[in-house]
Amino acid sequence: AIPAAYFLGRIFSRRIGGTIAAAWTAVAAPLVDYSLEARAYSVLVLLILLSALALQKASDPSVIRRRWALTAFVVSTGLALYTHFVAFFWAIPALLILRMAAGRSTEPQALRDGRWAIIALCVLALPEIRPIIRYATEANAFGWLAQPNGEEFGALLLSQWLPRAGPLVVAIMLMTLLFLAFRARIFLSDWVRREPAAALTLAGLLLQPMMLWIFGFIVSPVVMPRTMLPSVPAVRLLLA
Repeated sequence: AIPAAYFLGRIFSRRIGGTIAAAWTAVAAPLVDYSLEARAYSVLVLLILLSALALQKASDPSVIRRRWALTAFVVSTGLALYTHFVAFFWAIPALLILRMAAGRSTEPQALRDGRWAIIALCVLALPEIRPIIRYATEANAFGWLAQPNGEEFGALLLSQWLPRAGPLVVAIMLMTLLFLAFRARIFLSDWVRREPAAALTLAGLLLQPMMLWIFGFIVSPVVMPRTMLPSVPAVRLLLA
C-alpha cells in the first residue's frame, strides 16, 4: 500500500506529494494495526489503491498502455471485491469515473476499451452479489453491530483519519487546510479541469465511509474501523 500511495500522490501532486503520502501511510496507526491483526483488510486497502492507480492511466492515449491499465484496473478491483464486499463502495464510483473518462476521449477505440473493461468487471463482480443480497435480506448481518448516529460516526471517522489527534489539533488542521485551499483555489480549479478523473478518484475514496454509513440506514450496519480503512490513505493523499 505504501508504494501505491506514493505513485498516486505523485500523480496528484508530484514527487513531494507522493513522498509525504507514502511516509504518512507507512505510519498510519489504523493501517499498521490491521496489517498485524487482520491482514485481509490490509490486502483490501492495497487492492483498492492499485485499482485507483490503474484508473488514472485508463485513458492514456497509447493503446497498449491504456489496455494494460484497464486490465490492471479490472483485476485489482475484482480481487478487492473477492477480498471483502465493502469494495463495492469503491467499485461503483470507480466504474462511473471510468465511464466518464472514456466518454471524454475523442478516440472511439478508447470508448470501446472502457466499455469492455466495465463489462469485464461486472462479470467478475457477479459472484459477490450474493453477500449484498444476504445483507439486504437478513435483519442485521452483523447482529452485534449498531448503526452509529451522526456524532458517533464523526468521532469514528476522525479516529481513523487522524488517530490520537485531539479536537484542537483537528480544528487547527482543518482551518489550515481550508486556508491553503483558498490560497491555491486557482491552481486547484485548473487541476480539477485538467485531471477530473484524479479529483473524482480522491473524492470517491474519501466518501467511502459516508456511503457505508448511508448503507447502514437503508440495508444493514457495516460501519466499523476496519471497513473504513480504504479511506485512510486518501486522507494522506489529500493532506499531502
